[in-house]
Amino acid sequence: MKNKSSLFAIILSLILMNITCCYAADFHKEPPYTLMTIEHSDIVYIVISFNTGTVRDSKGKEGLNFVTATLIEDNIRKLLNEKALTSGAEFYGQADKEITTFFFKVHRDKFDETYPLFIGEIISPDINKDSFERAIEQAQNAREYLINDCEEMSLQGLEMFLYRGHPYGTTDSGTLSSLKNISIDDIKDFHTKFYRKENFRAGIGSKNCKEILDRLAEDLAQLPDGKREDLIIKNPEPFNKRVLIIKKDSGTTAMAMGFPIDFTRSDDDYYPLLVANSRFGFHRYMQGFLFIQLRSIRGFNYGNYSYIEKFIEGSQDKMPRTRIARQSQYFYVWIRNLSDENATFAAKFTVMNLDKMIKEGLDKETFELNRNFIKNNSKLWAFDPFQKIGFEMDSDFYKTPYYIDYIEKKMDAMKNEDITAALQKHMDVKNMKFVFVTSDPEKMKKRLLGEILSNPVYETNLSEEDKRVDEAVLQYDLKLKAEEIEIINAEELFK
Repeated sequence: MKNKSSLFAIILSLILMNITCCYAADFHKEPPYTLMTIEHSDIVYIVISFNTGTVRDSKGKEGLNFVTATLIEDNIRKLLNEKALTSGAEFYGQADKEITTFFFKVHRDKFDETYPLFIGEIISPDINKDSFERAIEQAQNAREYLINDCEEMSLQGLEMFLYRGHPYGTTDSGTLSSLKNISIDDIKDFHTKFYRKENFRAGIGSKNCKEILDRLAEDLAQLPDGKREDLIIKNPEPFNKRVLIIKKDSGTTAMAMGFPIDFTRSDDDYYPLLVANSRFGFHRYMQGFLFIQLRSIRGFNYGNYSYIEKFIEGSQDKMPRTRIARQSQYFYVWIRNLSDENATFAAKFTVMNLDKMIKEGLDKETFELNRNFIKNNSKLWAFDPFQKIGFEMDSDFYKTPYYIDYIEKKMDAMKNEDITAALQKHMDVKNMKFVFVTSDPEKMKKRLLGEILSNPVYETNLSEEDKRVDEAVLQYDLKLKAEEIEIINAEELFK
């Protein structure tokens, strides 16, 4: 079943490539601009990224970068709706740990009508009482969403847990107390300090990039002067807690697990580990080992996925979003909601099989299938000019060639032993930390410590072979100690 699913995914990728990849990536650089010529399109694409993110938030005013970006985004959207509603312009903003980005797309016939509304708010946003209150409200709504969605809470909780005491260790949208500390003057000062001439990178996709570049460069020259201030972000320091259990009334348990890693796309070992991750649990693909074992065979839940860098789903299912490049990354596994009885078992199953993959690597057939899958499927990730421009700008961040082409080059040169070597060099299950969101944290703690049995409850009929595997899982020891387990209420996470 595993091999058939992988082969089907590869064939599907090859078919879809011919349908979706209609834009050739022809890049030209005029720093700080990335230009992509699109010969047969009258659409103009603009991507503007600022060297600012959550890591720039002041202590006690966490969420300031998010609120500033949200205010600008909301102002632009409001203007487009009021003055250019029928223009067909598309726009969105994105705030992450180190980079804040604004994406704008419009037909060239509507460019003169819409572009000034977009660029004007980036250069000099209308920061008034109404726009400020709307931005704060949206940040508060983002916080409430995290509290009310157990899956998102487990993912956000894991990131905060892994990066405790680190610049990445706070939620982008801020906390209940920090949002109360942010003022209109804070946003004005933040914009002046970080939205500067030397602090941006921009990308343009157009039939006539030079024409758009001249206009964009003239406008961005109005930004304040100021030296670009780069931060060196190191990996988090280790600490002695291994499990965070978040109490939240829910009929199921949400969970995520992971550990910081010492590599990014800049490193050669990233690419064999991308193949290993494809085998273990690629985002929303059914051929992943975890998906097959926990969902298809055992019927535990909806999906189970793993990642070797921060992943945010883009506008199309399964495709990674761009411009969330980071200096520090982490490996993590997302186990979607399952019954309380099965949560501990699923955690043990995941760790035991990850450890097995680290020690044994991949067999030749699995290696070939997943290497070819990554080589072909990655081309789908650049499904439109926004994606292509974003990947090229990300490649500048990581100081690599264009990401999609670089993947193909790395896949062609890769050997199976490269995967085993990279796994054993960078991955160790002893570093694994866990986050559970559950209504009965004390019972979960006892299950993790082995004080309560974690016999799984199946929705399917298991083969004798799978039953033997599960007996081994039940005996597997996560080697947790009571003092390594922390319990908090959901509201405490973002208080």
